[in-house]
Amino acid sequence: MDELDDLATDLRYSLRHEEHGPIRNLTSLVERAGVCLVPIVGLGVDGISAWVGKVPVIGLAPNVAGDRLRLTLGHELAHLLLHRRSTSTTEAEANRFASNLLFPQAEFDDMVPANPQLRDFVNLKSSWGVSAAALIYRAHDLEYIDDKRYRALQIQMSKWRRTEPAYFAPVHGELMTRLVTENGGTEAAARELGINADHLGELTSWSHLRVA
Repeated sequence: MDELDDLATDLRYSLRHEEHGPIRNLTSLVERAGVCLVPIVGLGVDGISAWVGKVPVIGLAPNVAGDRLRLTLGHELAHLLLHRRSTSTTEAEANRFASNLLFPQAEFDDMVPANPQLRDFVNLKSSWGVSAAALIYRAHDLEYIDDKRYRALQIQMSKWRRTEPAYFAPVHGELMTRLVTENGGTEAAARELGINADHLGELTSWSHLRVA
């Protein structure tokens, strides 16, 4: 697992970000690195990823909160970089990688107080852009909180239903939309690419979709 942490740090440098501190706009950094982000709707998943030729492509569900989208983006980056096939540890590795990319282990160690309360995790969410639920899961996984405390926090979180406090909007991709616009719009770009214009339109339609 230490290797995953080191790789997450290396990716921060590759994205032109410092080893420490919150990543404010992961979407922008990833697109600048050449990853194509597209919206996916109706698949029942938060994210998918694949190499299309030599181009890394990540599909993201647009109608989710910003913290959830960021963690999914980090998760799918792990799959692109690390996984050629699925194994029993693939998802756990991607989750660990995403967590350390967004909130490096050393800083997590320093900032999680002894006997943390629910409000502590909400405050960390506001600073780091990672959901309180994900932070609580990580704290339990690292044995900062025991099973009893973890269950108690889960019960407290149930009052939020689907929406946590400290909500912030997702940052959607812009690269595909800009490329289509610069090449004459959807119809012209679709003709050039030899694909259906409606399908291409779906790959650039982020803003009109409702965020839950």
